[in-house]
Amino acid sequence: LKENLLASWGFLPEAELLQRIGAIVGVSFIVFSLATVKVFPLTDEDGEVLIRNVVADGLLSAALALTALFFVLLYVLRQWDAVNKLLAGGAYIVEGRSPDQRAGDGGFYAYKQDKSKADARRDRLLQSSVTEPVVATLRTYLLSTVAGAVVTWAGGIAVEGEKRIVLREDEEEEEETDRPRLYAGTRGKRDVPGSLDYFLEQ
Repeated sequence: LKENLLASWGFLPEAELLQRIGAIVGVSFIVFSLATVKVFPLTDEDGEVLIRNVVADGLLSAALALTALFFVLLYVLRQWDAVNKLLAGGAYIVEGRSPDQRAGDGGFYAYKQDKSKADARRDRLLQSSVTEPVVATLRTYLLSTVAGAVVTWAGGIAVEGEKRIVLREDEEEEEETDRPRLYAGTRGKRDVPGSLDYFLEQ
C-alpha cells in the first residue's frame, strides 16, 4: 500500500488527507467549469449576466468534480479493503515457481496456507489498529461524496440553464452559395444575338 501512489493516502493524517481531497475537488471544479460555461454561457448577447446559468455552471461543475473524487476514493478504498480482508482471514495464499518450468503454467504454483496462532494474532492486531480505521474513514468520505454528487447533479439539472444557441445563418448562406443556379454567370448574355437562348426565345 505504501508503494501505491493513491493507496498510500490511507497512511496520511486525516487533516492532510482532507487537503488532498480538497485539492482534487478544487482542480476538477476549475477544469470542468471551463467546459460547462461553453454549454451554459454566463452572459447573454447583450452582456447581461444570466443568474440561472451561473448557478447551473457551479452545480454541474461541482457534480462532475465530486464524481471524479468518487472514483479516486473508490479505488483507494478497494485497495485497503482487500488488505483488511486478508488480515482478517485465517489463511493466506503462497505463490512460487518450481525449477521444472516445462509445464504449461511455466512452473508457477500457488496453495493456501493456514496462519499460525502468532501470525493470526498479529494480523488481527494490525487489522483493528491500522486497516479497519482507515477503511471506515474512507467509507465515510465515499458516502459523503456520493451524497454531495447526487445533490449537485439534481440541483444542476433542476435549474434548467439556458444553453448556448448556435446560429445557423452562416451555414444557410454557405448552402445558398454552393447551390447551383440557372444561368449563373451568363446573365446579360441571353439577349445577345447568336446565343442559344436568343434563338430559343424567338
